[in-house]
Amino acid sequence: MQTTVLMAALSLTLGAANAMAQTPQEQAAIVLPHAYSGYSQPEITKCQGNGPLSRECTVPAMTAGRYLIEAAAAADSTGANATQTLAIRLSGAPCVATNPAAFTGKQGLHVGCVVTLLTD
Repeated sequence: MQTTVLMAALSLTLGAANAMAQTPQEQAAIVLPHAYSGYSQPEITKCQGNGPLSRECTVPAMTAGRYLIEAAAAADSTGANATQTLAIRLSGAPCVATNPAAFTGKQGLHVGCVVTLLTD
């Protein structure tokens, strides 16, 4: 199973790299190999709050493609020496995270990461 996932991710990554090398007018849609017919690249909309400080999204079965995951937040702490952090995790594994930063009360945090998904 892992070999199939790695090969699919490599295939999608190489296809995306070739598409980026073309000019915007020449870019073609990424076409999945026939072995992956039936897969699609839907919007990920099944998300729910998982406590006051997190949100969890479920990727539908038969999803394949590159996704940009973004998170934004603002803190409102009034405590002395308060810090703020923001992270995106995929199945518990870190995708991107900020270092703890001093809370200034004026600036929110915004992070993003690009992932290639292949779900069954």
